[in-house]
Amino acid sequence: MRPRSVSPPAVSNSERSGGPTLAKSRGAPENGIRSTDAFSELLKASAREPSAAQGLALAYAALGIESRLRVIDAVVSDSAREGICSSSVLASLLAVEDDIAVARRIASEMSAAGDEGLRCAEADNKALLCGDGHSGSLVVLRPLHGHFLEALGVSWRDGEGIVEVFFEPITTTAAAEERACTLADGGDLERIPVSFAVDLLTPVIWNHRRRHGSVPDVLQRFADLFAAPSEP
Repeated sequence: MRPRSVSPPAVSNSERSGGPTLAKSRGAPENGIRSTDAFSELLKASAREPSAAQGLALAYAALGIESRLRVIDAVVSDSAREGICSSSVLASLLAVEDDIAVARRIASEMSAAGDEGLRCAEADNKALLCGDGHSGSLVVLRPLHGHFLEALGVSWRDGEGIVEVFFEPITTTAAAEERACTLADGGDLERIPVSFAVDLLTPVIWNHRRRHGSVPDVLQRFADLFAAPSEP
């Protein structure tokens, strides 16, 4: 399961005030209510804004199975009416779905909708570096779907090891690069091949592990790229 470093979504306000749940706010099938303009706007935002996609996914994950199925139906029908591909919105729900049958339902709807909303704006991983193997900062960006990507940032200092780590499970290139500038503390960032980033960061992770006994858990999300060797 991916880390969920997200803020509570705006849709939860209605639940706190005793209003309808996310599924009911658009009109559950049993009461025949048409979907609200607000839900349609949420779908549009979820296809382009990381905060909206995170909020919808978090609200969805808090619902029961029957309500989640109604949300899936609502996403599919409202997306069709608004002329947007539902796959990009459904992908965010699939990332937090832990029921196999429901996950298969989402995958089936995504297959029927096509991959228009899933085509990555940037097909390849990329890395931004400030510094060197002794002291520096590195941000790795990995495409998810559409123009969404995930970002891992690591800073290290000679004699201390890793001093700061961040992970954004869903973000955009512009937001990730802005976060990278903050991590670099005003230093110049250079785009480097991911293979070079792997060669640079692997010994940093290994040395940190030897010094402190473990590495930050968030690095496991990118373990396929950065793998510290096992203790001899």
